[in-house]
Amino acid sequence: ITSFYKSTDWKRTRQLALLRDNYTCQRCLKESKITRADMVHHSVEVREDWSKRLELSNLISLCNSCHNKVHGVKSLG
Repeated sequence: ITSFYKSTDWKRTRQLALLRDNYTCQRCLKESKITRADMVHHSVEVREDWSKRLELSNLISLCNSCHNKVHGVKSLG
């Protein structure tokens, strides 16, 4: 999976998702907050369905904080 995230196909698709979402975190936007997105998240994880890894409809732009929340990572602050 690590090699996938370094692939040209992923980098291109990731860029398309960020452009589609205007580099704005979609979770923050739902709360009327404007936050720059720096992550692209797979709604259906790559491990769950490899065939959806490059589908724009399966991708959402998130800020690092929201991406960590989605994955259950505790913040240190």
